[in-house]
Amino acid sequence: MSFFSELKRRNVKRVATAYLIVSWLVTQVANTLEETLNLPAWFDTLIVIVLLVGFPITLIVSWIYDFTPDGIKKDQGDKSNESNAKASSKKLNLIILVAAIGVVAMITWQIFNGKFAKSLIFDNQEVVKENVINDANDTSNQVKISEKNNKSIAVLPFDNVTNNPESEPITLGLHDDLLTHISKISALKVISRTSVLRYKNTLKSIAEIATELGVANILEGGVQRSGNQIRINVQLINAETDENIWAERFDSELTADNIFNVQTEISKKIAEALKAQLSDQEHNSLALQDTQNMQAYNAYLAGRQLLINRNSEELKQALKLFQKATELDANYALAYIAQADTLSLLMAYSDLSEENMFRLGEPLIEKALKLNPLMAEAYTSKASYLNDKGEFEKAEENFLYSIKLNPNYSTTYHWYGLMLRENLNRPEEALALHRKAALLDPLSPVIQLSVAASLQQLGLHKQALLELHKVMEYAPDYQGAPGEIADIYSIKGDYTKSVYWNKKAIELDSGNINLYASLLKAYLNIGDIAAAKTVLNNMQNKFFDNLELKMLQSLIYFAESNIKKWSQTIKELYDSQSSDYDVSTYYAFSLLINEDYEKANALFEDILSEVKNELSTVGVHYLEDIMAHTFTLKQLGETQKSQALISQVEELLNTIPEENVEWTPLFIKAIQGNTDETVNAFVKLIEEGKSQYWWFYLSLPYFKEMKNEPEFIKAYQRLMDILKQQRQELLELEQEGKTE
Repeated sequence: MSFFSELKRRNVKRVATAYLIVSWLVTQVANTLEETLNLPAWFDTLIVIVLLVGFPITLIVSWIYDFTPDGIKKDQGDKSNESNAKASSKKLNLIILVAAIGVVAMITWQIFNGKFAKSLIFDNQEVVKENVINDANDTSNQVKISEKNNKSIAVLPFDNVTNNPESEPITLGLHDDLLTHISKISALKVISRTSVLRYKNTLKSIAEIATELGVANILEGGVQRSGNQIRINVQLINAETDENIWAERFDSELTADNIFNVQTEISKKIAEALKAQLSDQEHNSLALQDTQNMQAYNAYLAGRQLLINRNSEELKQALKLFQKATELDANYALAYIAQADTLSLLMAYSDLSEENMFRLGEPLIEKALKLNPLMAEAYTSKASYLNDKGEFEKAEENFLYSIKLNPNYSTTYHWYGLMLRENLNRPEEALALHRKAALLDPLSPVIQLSVAASLQQLGLHKQALLELHKVMEYAPDYQGAPGEIADIYSIKGDYTKSVYWNKKAIELDSGNINLYASLLKAYLNIGDIAAAKTVLNNMQNKFFDNLELKMLQSLIYFAESNIKKWSQTIKELYDSQSSDYDVSTYYAFSLLINEDYEKANALFEDILSEVKNELSTVGVHYLEDIMAHTFTLKQLGETQKSQALISQVEELLNTIPEENVEWTPLFIKAIQGNTDETVNAFVKLIEEGKSQYWWFYLSLPYFKEMKNEPEFIKAYQRLMDILKQQRQELLELEQEGKTE
C-alpha cells in the first residue's frame, strides 16, 4: 500500500482538515475574547503558538492510533482495522461538517460586527470616496427652508426642571449622549452638539430654531431628579406644524446602565417615529455602552464643554478631565479618543510639540480601537494623526471608513476637508466637505472658520471675510475668526489690519503661541522690526524656550540684514534638529544665500525628493522651496532639469486662483534671467498689494540683476512709502480702537 493511500486509510487527511478548521475558529474566539474581556495583548498570540505546536503532534498521533468502539488503540496497519477506520472516518466527517458550520456562523457574525465591512470599504476606496465627495457637493444638501429633509432633527438642550445646580451635569450629560446615540443612525440628519447648545434657555420659537438649523423636527426634553431617582420627559415636534409626533416619559434609578438604556430606547423611538430604518450594524452600535461609571461619564462631559472655543487654557483643562475619566474607567474608549483629539488641538493652539503629540496620542487611539473597533470617532482621530505624519492615502481611507460608520459626525468632514485643502491641493472638494460639516453643525465657529479658509484658498477673499465676520457675531469669544481675518489681510498686503486682527485674536487666547508668531511676522511685513522684537520678548517670557522661538529670532536677524547671525542660528538648529522640515528648509536657504550652491542643491534634492513626484497635489505648499531648487540646479549647470521643474510649476500655477498667486511668477522670470520681465512683474506685485514677506524674498540671489534697474528702485520706494503709511494708520487705529 502506498504512503498516500495509508494516510487516507488512517484518516490523517481528515484529522488535518478538522484540526485546521477548528484552529481557525479557536483563534477567532480568542481574538474576540481578548477584545471583549480586555485580556493581555499576548493572549491570542499564545493561542496561535499552542495550535501550531499541536498540529504536527496531532498528525503523528492520528497516524499511530485509531478511534475504535473499545477506545483509542494503536493502529496495527492490517485489514483488521478497516472497519474501525471507516467508523472513524464517519466521525471525522461529522466533526468537519460541524466545524464548517461554525466557520460560516463566525464569518456571518463578523460581517454584522463590522470586521469584514471595514475591509470591503477599504478595498473600494475610489467608489466610497466618490460617493462621499458627490454627496458633499450635492447642492440639494444645501437645503432650502421649505424643502427640509423630513428625517432631519435637532435635539435642543434639555431643561433642568428643578433648577437644582446638582442636576445640571446629568442634564447636560443626557443631552450630549443622546445626541451621540442618534447621530449613529445614518438615515437621519442630526445637527451637532455645538450648534444646538446655543439654544439653551432661548426664547426663540420651534419654527425659528428649525429655520436657523435647517431641520424639519425638533426634540425637546426635561430632566427632573429627586435623590437617586430621575425622570426624563421628551417630545418630538414637527417644526412646520408645531405638533407632537411622539412623546414619552421615562422614570428610573440614576445609574449609568439605566441612563444608557433610556437613551437607546429614545433613539430607536425617534427612528421609528421618523420612519428611519436601522441597519444591523447600527443596532449593534446603539447597544454598545461607553461607560458604567457615572463619575467618569461626568468628567468626560465636562471636558467636552471646554473644547468648543479652542482656547489653549480650556484645552489643557479638558485634557485633565478626559484623563480623569479614563482613570475612573480604564475601558472608556471615547475618553481616550477625546484625549488624543485634545492633544492634536493643543499642538495647533498652544506650544505642544508635534513629537509629544504623536508620543502621547497614538497609543490612546490604538487603545480606543482595541476597546471598540466600530467607533467612528476613533477612525477620524487616527486619520488626523496620519495626516499630520504625511500619510495622506491611509488618512483618507480612515476618514472614509469613519463616514461609513457614522455619516452624522461633523468632525470627520471637517478634518477630512482640512487635509484636502492644506495638503492635497483639492480646495473645491475641501469646501464641499466643510459645507457638509456646516450642515450638520451650522453654528460651530471652528467649522465655519474652515468654510471661510476654503473660500480664501479659492481666491474668494470677500466671501471669506463675510463668513468670518458672521462667526464673530455669534461666537465673539472665538479667537480663530480674528486670526483668520488677519491672515487674509496679510495676503492682500494690508498689514495695518493684519496686525490689528492678530492682536484681537491674542486678546481672546493669550496662550496660543501661533497667534504671537503671526503677529511677529505681520510686524516684519509692515517694516516695524522694533515691534517684532517686543513680541518675541513677550513670547520668551510666556512660553518655554522651544524651536518656534528660535526660528522667530532667526527671522528678526534676517529682517535686520544680519545674514551672518541668521545663518549661524539656522546652522545650530540644523545640527540639532535636522529632521524638522522647516529647519532643513531654512538651512538650505541659508546655504543658497551664502552661495554654497552644491550643498544647497543636495539638501533641496533631499527635502523635495517625494514632493517633486506629486507636484499637482502637494506642490502648492512647497513653491518657494521648489523655485529655490530650480535656481541651484541652474547655478550648477543643470539647465534642462531646472527648466523642466519650472515647466511643472507653471502648470501648477494654472490651478491656483490668480488672487492667491504672489511671488512665484516673479521667481520664475528672475531665475530664467529675464530682467526686464522680472522688474515689470515686481511693479505689478506692488500695485496689487501682494508684498507679503518682501523682506525675505528680495534678499534672495535671484534678484541681484534687477536691483539696479530704475523701475525696480522706483517700485521699491513705492513699497516703502506704502508701509510707512500703513504704520501711521496702525498707530491711529490703535489710538482710536477702530479697525476699518
